[in-house]
Amino acid sequence: MTLKIVYFTGTRADYGLMSSVLKILHSAFELIVIVTGMHLDPLFGGTINEIKKNSYTIKIIKALFENDDKSSTLNFISKLLPLLTKELELLKPDLVVLLGDRSEALGCAIVCQYLNIPVAHISGGDRSGHVDDSVRHAISKLAHVHFPICEDSADNLICLGESPQRIFTVGSTSLDNIFSHQFNLTAVIGKYQLPRKYCLLIEHPILSECNLAGNHMKLTLEAISSFNLPTVIIYPNADAGGREIIEVINSYTSEPWIYAFPHIPYDDFLALFKGAKFIIGNSSSGIIESSAFNIPAINLGTRQSGRFRGNNVLDAPFDREAIRQAINKALYDQPFINQCKAPDSPYGNGTAAQRIYRILQLINPTSLLNKQSSHSIFKPRFKRFNELLAEDVAFDYQIHTSQTDGVHDAKQIIASAVQKGLNSIAITEHVRSSSNWFPWYKRDVALWRRNSEVVVLVGIETKPLDYNGTLDAPLEVLKQADLVIGSVHRYPGEQGLISLDLIKDLGEDKAAEIELKLALGLLKNSSVTILGHPFGVYSRVFQTFPEKHLRLLMTELAKTDVAFEISTKYRLDWEKLFPLLKETNPYISFGSDAHNRSDIANDFVELRVFIAKFNKH
Repeated sequence: MTLKIVYFTGTRADYGLMSSVLKILHSAFELIVIVTGMHLDPLFGGTINEIKKNSYTIKIIKALFENDDKSSTLNFISKLLPLLTKELELLKPDLVVLLGDRSEALGCAIVCQYLNIPVAHISGGDRSGHVDDSVRHAISKLAHVHFPICEDSADNLICLGESPQRIFTVGSTSLDNIFSHQFNLTAVIGKYQLPRKYCLLIEHPILSECNLAGNHMKLTLEAISSFNLPTVIIYPNADAGGREIIEVINSYTSEPWIYAFPHIPYDDFLALFKGAKFIIGNSSSGIIESSAFNIPAINLGTRQSGRFRGNNVLDAPFDREAIRQAINKALYDQPFINQCKAPDSPYGNGTAAQRIYRILQLINPTSLLNKQSSHSIFKPRFKRFNELLAEDVAFDYQIHTSQTDGVHDAKQIIASAVQKGLNSIAITEHVRSSSNWFPWYKRDVALWRRNSEVVVLVGIETKPLDYNGTLDAPLEVLKQADLVIGSVHRYPGEQGLISLDLIKDLGEDKAAEIELKLALGLLKNSSVTILGHPFGVYSRVFQTFPEKHLRLLMTELAKTDVAFEISTKYRLDWEKLFPLLKETNPYISFGSDAHNRSDIANDFVELRVFIAKFNKH
């Protein structure tokens, strides 16, 4: 079943930052974009028209910021809440995605809390140093899964009491847009009739200092004016004090060096970084995006004082002379300018959207709601054999570490999986009924995996004790595991599990019959996610292919949502196996049963060739 995901947006800023994420969510899920606030206000560019250019399903909630005082935000939220409640009750989404620290997002998080709709929060845990921190942290406490943009923010979320198992450091979505685009600066300069060299100025009001917003902008413009430098200004957000800033901007528009715009589309805005001598103001783009373009950033005041920054950022108070000194350094201090060309940004490598998608693809939304539960929040989704493409062989869901009988630890395994270009892996340790270490191990792996480009599930491999699918694993571990592989490791006998030598004495037919009964028993257990290396024990003892028994097993398996593991270690004859899979069409998982890092995804290249051969779409 395709997930229905809502993205809620109230400003041009959050929508622009989400452009890469929305594209991939739209292609993979049922995406609905709910639009409100500044998007509907012509004063701020009427950016709803920009959103309508995309092919997304759009719902509009008519709520606006109508004044420029502290009560305007409260009045806006009071109008938003009942309208949004009604819309979400009608849509019934599986998940709502929010970004950042805006009051609109807080209102949406509150509505979702009381409608029992899970929330995924992007950019939580950031510290900017002013009132937005409280709003952002409140949204994080109401959210159920977190996508912080740097490790510092992830640590902050843990300090807030959020579970490490729900935190995934993905990097800044803005860097996705920067690293994936070839920006045409010449075209953008022509479009907006700008000079070749300029600075960028974006200044927003701060709620605790909203009465000073206009004066702050005036001081900034006075400082810039002494350099006779063309200045591209983009209007602030709609918070209290924003209209005062706009009034000051408008009082300067007759100056030949001022180029002011209520709004510039996000891709054009990013292109402008390429030609900018520096960016100045108090926007987060001065901290995050600027480093990717190797330009100086002058951060003014306290609005971003707590945010982690690279070595291209200069800080200055709202003081005319201090601002002048910072501009002079950004323009003429060659060692500093050279330093900006080798930035040390902590905000990722431009793959945030892909990482968010891979995690959401595996999330079980209903399991997210109880944040106090230690049960798994994942539900792996498999394709049936006849739907598979060669590129789907991109996950390895049976890997063992040194926690049980593997050679390498989880950190080394994760690093190797990244090297091999996998999308996701499952660490599947052997457990027994006496195992009590699993919760602690899962928490440790959650900390190690959170910044990985590979999605890492923590599951278990367990064996049947009888023909009814009784597993040798504690019930609580079964609930906590991200996936459960049920694998036949031995056959039961009168004195317990019998050895491989005794299995050989049974003969091919009897052994195949026993393994079939054990596998069918595993299908009765609702905890089992994957049927591990089917007829793997049989294949270790006998050279023949148990076609009749495999067909019976696959026929029953195809009636369930349990996946058949194509194992590259316990390898049946693929020339005979794949026609059976095509005939019965069960769900499919891939596993190497690796016990050291070199065996991860072993023979997956050949496996892709076989998939392509048997499934010529």
